[in-house]
Amino acid sequence: MPALLDVGAGLPGPMTNNYKNLLQQLPSCLIFKQKNSSTLYLSDVLTQHLSLSQTTFSDDVPCPIQFYCGRTGDALTGDASPLVIAEHHHALCQQVVLQCGARRFYSHLQSKLVSDNDTAWLVIEVTLNQPYQTHQTLSAWQEKLSFSMMLSAISTRLINARDDEADSLIEQSLGTFGEYLKAQRCYLFCFSSDNALMDNTHEWVAPGVTPFKDELQQVPVAEQLPYFDTVIKQDHAFVVGDVEELPATAALEKAEFQREGIRAVLCVAVHVNDDLFGFIGCDFLTGPHCWTEHEIKSIKLIGEMVSETLSSITTRQSLQRVQQELLQANARLKVLVNLDGLTHIANRRHFDETLETQWRSIAESGLSLLFIDVDNFKHYNDNYGHQAGDEVLQAIACVLDDVADSLNGLAARYGGEEFAIILPGQQHKEATTAASRVMRAVSTLNIAFASSEKTDRVTVSIGLADSMSATSPQSLINQADAALYKAKQSGRNTIVSFPTTQRASNRMATGAYR
Repeated sequence: MPALLDVGAGLPGPMTNNYKNLLQQLPSCLIFKQKNSSTLYLSDVLTQHLSLSQTTFSDDVPCPIQFYCGRTGDALTGDASPLVIAEHHHALCQQVVLQCGARRFYSHLQSKLVSDNDTAWLVIEVTLNQPYQTHQTLSAWQEKLSFSMMLSAISTRLINARDDEADSLIEQSLGTFGEYLKAQRCYLFCFSSDNALMDNTHEWVAPGVTPFKDELQQVPVAEQLPYFDTVIKQDHAFVVGDVEELPATAALEKAEFQREGIRAVLCVAVHVNDDLFGFIGCDFLTGPHCWTEHEIKSIKLIGEMVSETLSSITTRQSLQRVQQELLQANARLKVLVNLDGLTHIANRRHFDETLETQWRSIAESGLSLLFIDVDNFKHYNDNYGHQAGDEVLQAIACVLDDVADSLNGLAARYGGEEFAIILPGQQHKEATTAASRVMRAVSTLNIAFASSEKTDRVTVSIGLADSMSATSPQSLINQADAALYKAKQSGRNTIVSFPTTQRASNRMATGAYR
């Protein structure tokens, strides 16, 4: 503070008016007042700079000077007013934007409390720097640079977002945008498929601000926020600078915003693949906010970026779902192609493929093959009908499948009433044991066959061959078939192994497995 403000330090006598006049005439830009008085005075120099016609202001004639924060542009009123700060703390040193009418200056304020005998004067010297408009040009470039950097940061995060990181990246982007706007809360809501419900899926809040994401789930939007629902779906934007000024038709919205502490709100619709997905929005909790065209365009850009990200993820997920469905369909088709329609065990085609595959990998482990034929099946069909015959084939197929599964083998319907079991890794002895299990299992079925030649129950004959004597898959088939033929010639209900021409067990011919 220049020494010229010390002029009253030792003046004698009641000089209040003289001191006021002296301050008013000093060649400096001054704002001054008596301590604890509401009357405010301006020096003649400041009055001229601001193109004012009077120098004295009171409650009846308010001073037209307004102060704003040079960084945020927020109005400095109430306890934040430089005049209040100066009077309470007696010392002020602050950079502000001073506005009077249409004129704005970047200014430096410095205050001092001086005394005229018993009267204390608060004197604020105002240094008017460059006009605000000149500085504003630089600020506009800085603002554009800041905005471009913000968009670049968000775009970089979202452009190649993986499905598993999209949620966190969207919330980070909301935070970047919220900090850029100096808002207190930013969020993304999505609508249900019928647009009846909405969920708060992503949210960013400034430090110390209460989040509402967990509460705002499955909200019946048309029911609880009808005014908002109409506006966002018709205009694709919901802009409220002061919640207190919402129309009477928005009473429900006003109550909800007040519950959440919202003073100003901006929301824009988000579309994914041309369908309404939801909306992106931000809130000011500190007071009303005059939303600028730039801010509205900014949040629309962010909404488009989020929309592109969600659309890309949706497309990828749809493709992955289609691919998975195709794989499942192919798997089902492969199963159907490889299954016999009546018995639901492997068909001849699957049998041939499996035998070829197993033959190429037998090495030292060996491979055995059982051929099984239902004894006198044509005679059974003639007596009991084809429906009963089909049921016999299904029951025997089930038995064969159980035996094959227990030995990591494959049971197949070879044709008509003839079946086969491929037993990889099984030598002759193990294969003979498996054939005996089949005989016992069929006997346990206890299927009546009154006109059977040898017994009153359905029986099977089995031919057995292994890779020890075969030179190819076809030769293995031929050997098992020859053994089966021998079993049927030997009276049926028996097991014959190739090259053995005798029945594997005399008990089979006598029905011992019944």
